[in-house]
Amino acid sequence: MIGPRTPRQRQRYLRHKVIAILATFVLGYGLFRFLFPVGQREAFEGLESLVLRSPARAFEERVSGEMVHAVAVVETAPGDSLPGWQVRALDGHPFSIVDVPDDFRAQPGDTIVVRGAYDWNPRGGTVDPKGTGPDSEGGVRPGFVRLRGAR
Repeated sequence: MIGPRTPRQRQRYLRHKVIAILATFVLGYGLFRFLFPVGQREAFEGLESLVLRSPARAFEERVSGEMVHAVAVVETAPGDSLPGWQVRALDGHPFSIVDVPDDFRAQPGDTIVVRGAYDWNPRGGTVDPKGTGPDSEGGVRPGFVRLRGAR
């Protein structure tokens, strides 16, 4: 027979089992806080980026109109010759962000978080943060662009 044989052994076994379960939750929480130290919003964005397509993946698959999520570094702000913000995702993929809200202020070198509708083009594609896409419950999920860590 495998397992505890006496009531005392069974009690000890259950006590160790409870301790193991609690230790697993504590270690899991600690790992979660280590991987996502900034806060709940940043943690959610980190998890969301696993679910939503990245601009690099959308570019490779040549899709348009789908929601993408990326953490990127601003390379240049829009000017007369540039249609939008030129950014590079942390995975190295360059793309443009068009139709950025007027109150958004970023400098070259700032890290931003962007979610929006992706449109493919040969230069890396564009992301429209005002664009919306369907979520898993059938509603719409609004896009956004903001400095990383900003609330």
